Amino acid sequence: LTHKTWDGSGRDKTAHYSTVIPLPPNSKNIKIVARECTGLAWEWWRTIINEQNVPLTNEIKVSIGGTTLYPTASISH
Repeated sequence: LTHKTWDGSGRDKTAHYSTVIPLPPNSKNIKIVARECTGLAWEWWRTIINEQNVPLTNEIKVSIGGTTLYPTASISH
């Protein structure tokens, strides 16, 4: 296995951000993690998505929305 990360990993993104991340055709063990900075003193960072072994398809779409206190997230493939 060769561990790879996206170039934008760990960098701040604002609302309405969109990108395409190309994956090699033999990709396995795909893990999708998304965190938000809440600004709340008791929970500064919150994990919104932590999915492992996402199946490789032609298009994996990750959507994040909602509010700071009630975030929503989905993965479709």
